[in-house]
Amino acid sequence: MEKYKIDPQSKWWYVILAGLFAWYAATKADVAAGFLFFYIIVFVCHSVIRRLKQILANEKIRIVAHKLEKVKTLSELSETICSYPKAKGSLKVYMLNMALEKLFQIGLGTMRINHILANGRLCYMLGYGQQVPRRKRDNVFYYDFSTANKITYFVFPNNFEWLSGNAHQAIPLNNIIEMEITNDILAIIKRGKGKIYFYGKDIILLKAVIEALQAKRMQSW
Repeated sequence: MEKYKIDPQSKWWYVILAGLFAWYAATKADVAAGFLFFYIIVFVCHSVIRRLKQILANEKIRIVAHKLEKVKTLSELSETICSYPKAKGSLKVYMLNMALEKLFQIGLGTMRINHILANGRLCYMLGYGQQVPRRKRDNVFYYDFSTANKITYFVFPNNFEWLSGNAHQAIPLNNIIEMEITNDILAIIKRGKGKIYFYGKDIILLKAVIEALQAKRMQSW
């Protein structure tokens, strides 16, 4: 992967700086000097803050890379993602992509799990999250975490299944026609039955595993 860099500094910082220099050079006015001096201080502080953000981001990436080095199985990868340091925006995306790259290295793999739902079936992934209702209020959609249900989910060779309390639900993989992720919310579009929404720290891994199994099934047709 390419080295992570925070978003580039806007060109307008330099345009304004050049404009203030030009103003002062043309007028030698005290007010121009005052504005220029103040702006230089702000510019330097902004640059220092950006540098500190880059250092902090590099340290978080180093921690994640160290964790990922020890990962050998999909379940370990899931646990590692759930223990990631907090991050937002492009840094979070970068660290999640590090996990996807690791998934490509270790492959899917299967495991036998001691759970009544497995019933002897091979399982590709076992994880935990929430099924979140999507509601509409004042013409604005939102995710209602106050009524979300905690779930345990499983990815089997042919099905994605989950338990919520005593309820068991399943979707055949060939009935999942599209998946979208927004803010750690996975929207699964089912064939002819609308969308359902899941939240979890490792939800990007769930999406990648399902997509890999779907591609594998298509290749075998």
